[in-house]
Amino acid sequence: MTEGTTEDDQFDLDALEDGGDAGSNKNFADLRKYARKMEREAKAANAKVEELSTFQTSVLEERRTAALDTVFKEVGLSPKHAALFAKVNPDADITADAVKSFAAEYELATVTGDVVAAPETEASGLTPIIKGSDTGNSQGAGGKLPSAEWLKLQGTDLAKAQQMFKAGLVDFGDAIGHDRGYVDLESQA
Repeated sequence: MTEGTTEDDQFDLDALEDGGDAGSNKNFADLRKYARKMEREAKAANAKVEELSTFQTSVLEERRTAALDTVFKEVGLSPKHAALFAKVNPDADITADAVKSFAAEYELATVTGDVVAAPETEASGLTPIIKGSDTGNSQGAGGKLPSAEWLKLQGTDLAKAQQMFKAGLVDFGDAIGHDRGYVDLESQA
C-alpha cells in the first residue's frame, strides 16, 4: 500500500478475477476511481522529485562556487576571475593547475598585480628523432625514419618503434618491394 492509504482505498483486482461480476459497472467505476487516485499520487511524487532535483542543483552550484573562490584565493586571483572561469569552463575540474592555466591563458593579474604563470607540464608523446641526436639515427625523406633504422630500433626499443610507426614517422619507401609503406614483420622475424 502507498503511504496515506487504507485497505479500503485499494482496488481489489483479486475479487474481480475470483468471480466478481466482470460486467459490473461498479467494478469499472472503482477501477477508474483507483486509477485517478494513483495518477494524483504519481503527479505528487514527480513534483517532489522535481523540487528535490532543483534543490540538489542549487546546492551543487553553491559548493562549486565556494570551491572556485577558495582555489582562486589560493592562487591569488580575484573572485571576479572565478565567475569568469565558471562561465568559460562550466564543467572543468577545480584545481590549482586548471586555474593557473586559465589565468595564464587569459593573462589575468593577481591581486598584487603579478601575471600568473602557467603550471609546468611534462612533455608527453613521441620525441622526434633528429639527425645527429643522441639516438644516432638519421632521418629519411620528409623527416621520417628510414625503414632500416626503424627495424634496428625495433630490436632495441620496441615501444618507441611502435609509437613511431603509429605516428607515421617511418619511411618505408626505401624498402625494396614495399613501396606502399607496408612491412611484413612476421617474415622478418
